[in-house]
Amino acid sequence: MISLVQRLLRQHRLAPIIAIVYCLVFQSPVFSQAEAPTNENSSFHPLGEWRQITSKFGYRKNPFGGGKRQFHRGIDLAIQVGDSVFAWRTGVVSYTGYNKISGNVVNVLHADGYTSKYHHLLRILVEEGEVVDAGQYIGKAGKSGRVTGPHLHFTLMKEEKFLDPLPFLKKSSRVGPAQNRKPTNVQRVQKEMLFRSTPFEGDLYINGEFRGKTPQSLKLDYGQHFIEIDGGRGYQSVRERIEVNQHSDRIYAATLSRRVREEAAEADLDYGSPSLGRINGLLTSLNVLTPSSPEFQGITRRNFGFDIGLGGFFDVTPILFTDQFVEVKLSMSFGSFEEDQLYYNRSIGGNTTRTESLDYYRVIAGAVGYYLSPRLSQRFNLLFGSEIAVGSWRVRTRSVNEGREPVSGDVTEAYDYRFNYLAPAVVIGGLVQINDHLAASLKFQQTVLATETGWSGYKIGLITGFKR
Repeated sequence: MISLVQRLLRQHRLAPIIAIVYCLVFQSPVFSQAEAPTNENSSFHPLGEWRQITSKFGYRKNPFGGGKRQFHRGIDLAIQVGDSVFAWRTGVVSYTGYNKISGNVVNVLHADGYTSKYHHLLRILVEEGEVVDAGQYIGKAGKSGRVTGPHLHFTLMKEEKFLDPLPFLKKSSRVGPAQNRKPTNVQRVQKEMLFRSTPFEGDLYINGEFRGKTPQSLKLDYGQHFIEIDGGRGYQSVRERIEVNQHSDRIYAATLSRRVREEAAEADLDYGSPSLGRINGLLTSLNVLTPSSPEFQGITRRNFGFDIGLGGFFDVTPILFTDQFVEVKLSMSFGSFEEDQLYYNRSIGGNTTRTESLDYYRVIAGAVGYYLSPRLSQRFNLLFGSEIAVGSWRVRTRSVNEGREPVSGDVTEAYDYRFNYLAPAVVIGGLVQINDHLAASLKFQQTVLATETGWSGYKIGLITGFKR
């Protein structure tokens, strides 16, 4: 090939164009057979061929009854007990084990942040830390765990978020005899590679085996290796399949991102909300409430308040098709009255009259709220419920003792009136999820049967979530 190109360069005027095409096609790493790694994105159906889907991803009726809706985090595929189960993509086995819901389980970590999970297996044929090729035989399908019949529950996650596996399976290949085997051993030719990470001193795993902290140099066999670098608590690990050959760069650098959430539970079932159900944390709100009792209507000004407390969704929802939201909080309200609002005017003897006018008010109360929360979309829930507040209602007045004779003068004093406060209320509103850790709410509240005075108005709030 090289001699042919040289002759063309000497004999033709198109020599520069021929040279450019030769370099792009035959010398580019993209087309170089010596550097072409295994296609990490090649995927295979976990049962080797297309099968009937017996339960889709998303909300469904509880197959065990009880009237509870259920969010199915994967898909169920029809099987015969003993059918072969294959690895969806190349990866390293991160977990094998058993739990009472999912039965025998195999989890495989893949490059680009993907994880595949295979539940209810009859038999597990791989071990933790083992590197598996795409389409490799990893187990036998069965009906272990809590099931209504034999099936393979297949789950896909990316960066710890559950995905609908169906679009991925539509692009997967059928498993042939060539894939149904263990990876072949490569020749014992080695090359030194330098591994480093940001932050420094990440745990380095090669094919599931811990090899120490980064940065460090290791001699690896020519061929494919599955590497993982874990920066420790607070950082998301990096996992990748690499090809070591004579053209490989001897430096591998990884930048580790901050961890968003802890590893999801192994169970394949989730009652209630799959996303909003994880917002359970600190709540705050700004309140614009005004007294609704006739004696206070129209005479207040500068009314404001705030709530602070804890709130979140129930994990288990006993009411069909309805999430539930509960909050426990401290509620405070403040305001003042319009000037010259007379409280009372009376004679206190002699030439002196006592006049009191309203100054300001303050309410401090503990409150509990309970709401039914129908889901309208993936991010929006309605709120219908009630709240009850118990606390103290304080009103301050300005008292002026006016002497009828000028020589006696006027004396101004302040008086506080305190009352026990009980205020049930009805609330309607909505809640919008901003991201996995933050939601915003808007509620309208109207108290009923409140002592001293009722309240009506709006509350605008935020919920900052945390992992329980």
